[in-house]
Amino acid sequence: MSTSEEAKPEFLSDVSKFNTEKLKKVESLDKTVLPSAEQVEQEKREVSLREEIEKGTELKHVEVQEKTVLPSKEEIEEEKKRQSQGDSS
Repeated sequence: MSTSEEAKPEFLSDVSKFNTEKLKKVESLDKTVLPSAEQVEQEKREVSLREEIEKGTELKHVEVQEKTVLPSKEEIEEEKKRQSQGDSS
């Protein structure tokens, strides 16, 4: 047997003999702060917006238009000249 098992009967008898009149009366304080009606309404709006976003009810299909601007021949030649001038320095 372990020591904790041996101490159980003794402990239980001490607890049952304890004089509860020695205990002090304590008033418990409830510190729970409930949200205001405005906070509840705001949270409901946020939840409904999140649900709409997840559902995608307001989303519309669009075609992707890639707008890549390629340099003209003149710009390419100019860049080549700049690079060759930089290399010769």
